[in-house]
Amino acid sequence: MKPSNAEQEPMSAADKMTGLLARLYRAADRWPRMNPQELQHLERLVANLPPDDRSYVLLRAFVAPPANAYLAQQYAGELLMRLRPPCSSPLPDLLRSVLPNWNRSVEQLPWYLADVFGSKAFVECLDEIDRCGTIDRKQIAAVRFWLEGLENGA
Repeated sequence: MKPSNAEQEPMSAADKMTGLLARLYRAADRWPRMNPQELQHLERLVANLPPDDRSYVLLRAFVAPPANAYLAQQYAGELLMRLRPPCSSPLPDLLRSVLPNWNRSVEQLPWYLADVFGSKAFVECLDEIDRCGTIDRKQIAAVRFWLEGLENGA
């Protein structure tokens, strides 16, 4: 016998994050471009997560993107900019995890990181990663391009 809704255990935070990421990926597959209603719904779902979980789940679209990476990252980037969740990951580790699979057309990721970590710290970390040669230079150049746009009022 299936328990009633009142008897079901509440979803864990991990289950909520997994479900939200799956929904974001389904949205990227379902529509050819961002759907404003779906974006609003995703925003409400993300806003109901604990603050530290918000950035974690949205950044997953950059760390482990689906087949339609561009649109999934567009949704995630837009949500990062709207909600501006705090990020507890160390910036160098975060950059090494998100930049390799980041779609360079998604400007919101560099803008969000510059906002959360500060432009100066972000650029210094980017310079260090560039010196080490651990990330494709095209990715680094694209980040710098979007940061220039941000500084010029994009």
